[in-house]
Amino acid sequence: MNSMTPSELTERGQYWQDLLGLNDWDIRFAYADPHELGSAWADNQFDQYHKTSLIRVLNPRHAALQQWPTPEYDIDFSLVHELMHLAVEPMGVNDPQEESALCALEQFINKITGIIAALEAQGNEP
Repeated sequence: MNSMTPSELTERGQYWQDLLGLNDWDIRFAYADPHELGSAWADNQFDQYHKTSLIRVLNPRHAALQQWPTPEYDIDFSLVHELMHLAVEPMGVNDPQEESALCALEQFINKITGIIAALEAQGNEP
């Protein structure tokens, strides 16, 4: 699912939020332009103390401009990835000080995100 209106993006984000059991978070979902995200597909600005979050996903009209070929542009993958950062927040791992720890965190979240997306695509809820 790679082309949707902003309201459909919000609905899809809320779907994943519910599926992942993150309903205690107040999350807004929005599209962003490349200059807002740098080389990322999405970002997540959150306040763990108030459990608020703004998840921004690269607008599909700019997907071809993205420099990173892997993973491919996928709104669902981006939504789940950013939501997984909220899921792991209680472990205090989202702000690693070393580049190697950040790389390990992102690889872990990508792996879990891929598993969740594959299960959902097969009709199995994670």
